[in-house]
Amino acid sequence: AAMSPNHHKTIACSTFASRPHVRVRLSQPARSLMTWGVTATHDSANLRHARWRVALRRTRLVLVAAAVAFGALWMLGTIAAAPALVGFAAIAPALRPGESVSLGLRVPEVLDAIRNTRASGMSQRTEFLQRVPLERWYEAVATPISGSAPKRGLVLLAFHDLTPLRRVEEMRADFVANASHELRTPLAALLGFIDTLRGPAREDPAARERFLGIMQAQADRMARLIDDLLSLSRIELNAHLRPEKEVDLGAIVRQVSDALQTLARDRGVEVKTPGSSDELVVRGDRDELIRVFENLVENALKYAALGKRVELELSRGEGADGKAEARVAVRDHGPGIAPEHLPRLTERFYRVDVTESRAQGGTGLGLALVKHILNRHGGRLTIESVLGQGATFTAHLPLVEPPRLQAYLDRGETKAAVFEFFVRKLPRDRGFLIAAGLEQVLGFLEQLRFTREELDWLGNTGRFGKNFLDHLADLRFTGDVHAMPEGTVFFANEPILRVTAPLPQAQLVETRVINLLQFQSMIAAKAARMVLAAPGKRLVDFGLRRAHGAEAGIMAARASYIAGFAGTATVLADKRFGIPIFGTMAHSYIQIHDDETQAFENFARARPKNLILLIDTYDTEAAARKVVALAPKLKAAGISIAGVRLDSGDLIALSNRVRRILDEGGLTEVTIFASGGIDETVIRDIIRSCAPIDGFGIGSSLTTSSDAPGLDCVYKLEEYAGLPRRKRSAGKETWPGRKQVWRRLGGDGRMAGDVLSLEQDEQPGEPLIELVMQGGKRIGSAPTLDQIRARAARGLERLPEPLRKLEPGASYPVEVSKTLKRLAAEVDARMERRVTP
Repeated sequence: AAMSPNHHKTIACSTFASRPHVRVRLSQPARSLMTWGVTATHDSANLRHARWRVALRRTRLVLVAAAVAFGALWMLGTIAAAPALVGFAAIAPALRPGESVSLGLRVPEVLDAIRNTRASGMSQRTEFLQRVPLERWYEAVATPISGSAPKRGLVLLAFHDLTPLRRVEEMRADFVANASHELRTPLAALLGFIDTLRGPAREDPAARERFLGIMQAQADRMARLIDDLLSLSRIELNAHLRPEKEVDLGAIVRQVSDALQTLARDRGVEVKTPGSSDELVVRGDRDELIRVFENLVENALKYAALGKRVELELSRGEGADGKAEARVAVRDHGPGIAPEHLPRLTERFYRVDVTESRAQGGTGLGLALVKHILNRHGGRLTIESVLGQGATFTAHLPLVEPPRLQAYLDRGETKAAVFEFFVRKLPRDRGFLIAAGLEQVLGFLEQLRFTREELDWLGNTGRFGKNFLDHLADLRFTGDVHAMPEGTVFFANEPILRVTAPLPQAQLVETRVINLLQFQSMIAAKAARMVLAAPGKRLVDFGLRRAHGAEAGIMAARASYIAGFAGTATVLADKRFGIPIFGTMAHSYIQIHDDETQAFENFARARPKNLILLIDTYDTEAAARKVVALAPKLKAAGISIAGVRLDSGDLIALSNRVRRILDEGGLTEVTIFASGGIDETVIRDIIRSCAPIDGFGIGSSLTTSSDAPGLDCVYKLEEYAGLPRRKRSAGKETWPGRKQVWRRLGGDGRMAGDVLSLEQDEQPGEPLIELVMQGGKRIGSAPTLDQIRARAARGLERLPEPLRKLEPGASYPVEVSKTLKRLAAEVDARMERRVTP
């Protein structure tokens, strides 16, 4: 339809390189259906950019309702632009700017439309069929660009894929024809037998009984067909209404299997029914799901070879959206289905073998019903087949996962479980980590409670049973915790925390434990790298304003202090943890003053202690001279300038010039402090240059750990009910049982290597994991933050030299004990025995 002038809007289109943008006015319906772009280039007459824009703004495109796959601009027999050719290789395999139209386009109908458009100055449309590689219908619309002379003007060509519309029309026509045929055939048989019974067979009892049996079968077939048609209509009518009731899919599949055992025996086929398995709960209409699996199993029975079996398998997996799904596979061992039939099997009345299907009593609607029911349930049907080896039809349905804790309680799974927190692999060029966050974990476990308000809210969701809520009301953490002390240097696959508690408790705390340990351990390691890069320099946390939330900023201040930072600019970190505070000026403070020197003096009188003046708001070197001039006046008032801060520019060059100005002015004791986009790499470059910078303020690179903002950390089950457990997923394997880490030191006092072993398997060196909580109560008093900081300093001092120097690719040896490897093999063997049929 032509565009309505009341609904147009100008949109920017895609461009090549530096060529001019072309703006095209599209109707609101067109905008809602498509994303389309055109690129303009200069023609041989060097049309000016302005002329192009005006000409194209005047253009009204004639488009039809669906996505336009691409637009192309043609002029003077040459392609000017063709921005998006996806899916159109068969139409124009060589469609490129500058290409001849007749060579680049292989569709005579479209070439005729372009010529007619040039000649008449009127839009032309044509339809054409492409048979290679697949049969597809297209419409092409050629529209002249207004403002250009006829026969010499520009032509805008738009393609519209008509294939889906044509297929729908064909399906509708086929449906009417097939439905009429399917109903007419049994009806004709009934009418014929009625005439026979009224005529020659009127007095023949044997013939009458035989004919009545046939008539009954034909009437049943017609009833089934009408029933299927009505079912399809009802399902399509309610397609947008998702079922809400929860049902056990396994119970439905077993019910269908049991009900069809008699039919299977009559056909000489065995139906292998899935045994009891974990409950697979889905939201669904029970009767509709029974219909799905009846159709699938009956279909398999029709085509299964005599003496073979039909297998039903229930499993759970992960859908394309990453969410859990239930899968029910129905496999026959029949002749299989040719690949060309697979895409059309769920169409109404589509049959691979029409004669065989009708002989089996099929209506041709069974798989169409299955597809529509599954669609209504948010599921899907997949079909796999190999000729001569049978076919597998799999129904995929989204799972309703009950809360894990409630599931444990409902099944009585409350025995002791052991979970360990560890990092699978270190971030790139992070040769080590520092354990931090344990104090917050223990505090969380001690205070674990559910308030009445929280319990009421959980109850109102309708997802939790009364017994479960009663359990939460009385919940207290009663388990044991073993951990590496905070400040300990650790490496990949070394557990830094172990929780031993009844399974529901140990599982419940997982997410919070990961939150608390991951963030601080990650920040502490990042801060430690900066400390190692700047030996003897003062480092201060400036990152609160760009942290991911205030709490993250406060915890980053704690973690960086553990790693060796001198303090923080976050005042609340002092209140919470006693971390030294380092304040400094803001650029805005200087900007509100008319005179920079006056700003320095006012700030000095307001904050005389540890005074650091910010000197890069305007002219850094001029500000440094103002500091020199102001210093005697402040000294007379008893105020000493501790330092100046640089927050921008070439820090190495500026610091050298500022140092010279300060020294010449007699301020040799005034330090230079740098901030702004600093991390360990920048620090290392500054140190190597011997720039006279005495300290650094670190912002977002610290509080977000910008080069490694997350750790590949996990909290995994290692033992349950006294039996070691092990995850065997490829690339995510775990070591079973309760473990210890032993650290050996070399003759130089540096770390020489770690051994990961079972808890009771002593190894040379110092054990790193110790009991810190028993029965939900802490063991001993908590270490002070300075004690934790001292532990981290000792650990950094003992690092091998390549790690201390932050050498890329530097690593540290962590071995696995023979006893632990043997246990893993035993657990694997036990699991193999459990899963082998």
